[in-house]
Amino acid sequence: MTDEKLDLLLRQALNLEIADHDIQIDAAKIKSDRNTTSWKYWKHFPAAAASVAVLTLSSMMVCAAWHYLSAKDVAGKAADPHLAQEFEQNNWIDGCETQIYGDYNITLLGIVSGNEISSHLSKDDSGNIDGDKTYVAVAISHSDCSPMPDPLNAGADSVQFYVSPYIKGLDPAKYNISVLGVNNTVFLSDGIQYQLLGMDTIAAFAGQGIYLGVSEGSNYNANAYLYDSASGTLTRNESFNGVNALFTLPVDPTMGDSEKATNLIDAMDHYESGGESTIILSEADRWLNSITPETIGENAVPLESSRKTVSTDEFFQYTGNDVSNDSDTGSLILKEYFPDGPGMSEWMTKSSTSMEDAFVETYTLNKDGTITILKYVPNLNK
Repeated sequence: MTDEKLDLLLRQALNLEIADHDIQIDAAKIKSDRNTTSWKYWKHFPAAAASVAVLTLSSMMVCAAWHYLSAKDVAGKAADPHLAQEFEQNNWIDGCETQIYGDYNITLLGIVSGNEISSHLSKDDSGNIDGDKTYVAVAISHSDCSPMPDPLNAGADSVQFYVSPYIKGLDPAKYNISVLGVNNTVFLSDGIQYQLLGMDTIAAFAGQGIYLGVSEGSNYNANAYLYDSASGTLTRNESFNGVNALFTLPVDPTMGDSEKATNLIDAMDHYESGGESTIILSEADRWLNSITPETIGENAVPLESSRKTVSTDEFFQYTGNDVSNDSDTGSLILKEYFPDGPGMSEWMTKSSTSMEDAFVETYTLNKDGTITILKYVPNLNK
């Protein structure tokens, strides 16, 4: 049975009359050529199998939960386990919300805000952790279920989408994502584009009201929305010919902090561009992110021709560590690789330009003190 037929049957069963732009869908793709490098794995949170269609009612509309990844899964595929857990426990929205305009479904999957809730934190100019952030997960798909273009190979004529929060009472043309130091991770999964945005926290404005807009283009489009400076409200321009989704976020007003909000406005007024970044993940990147000592058996197969068992001295030479005259350094290296003793190390060498040449090289400390080096490749028959 097709999704369209299932959707129709569910609508009929519930006796609902719903406009296209009033459909909510629960669910949840990215570029990067990566040279061989050694790095610690980030624990992967696998996407939940969507084998059963579940229809839930919210106070606004219906949510069909079988199409998309959850916000938690989007963060997991971006190799951010701490953020995945935060989405699971403290998502501002219950389920998700989809708005349909023209050829596109725009789905808000989740939004969270807090201090040091991501596995990937940067430091400010003074060396302090810059951890007070807001994260938003959004899915964009074609209304006719045709696949979105791969952002890795998107042509010049591909539609771009500007995802940004807006604050009630602040001019959206001035106060938007462009002055919030955004870091955006984008990827394609099963024909759906996913965007995971991290930015300076906006929770301080909870008492005023917060919107999230998704519109066509690479910056704010004043034709897509109508801002009433007297009331501070932002609404969609119904006559706009294009995508101009606008979500009102159900944020707890008690999260507001007027002093912090004032400081953030001042920071936005004096924002200097240059800290923004966009990472596009390929299918191979996401496979690499999924590999841990716990999951490697289900997501990869060993390349037996690469198996070798070496002594610790041979291992040091293999990894480029000359400790022939420094036993203490050798002990420290072994402790770093194998802090819990025998078993597979969390440290792996990961490499890919595509799924065809992707591999993970693992290091396992054996009980007799030797170390097994073994490569794994994607399980393409899975």
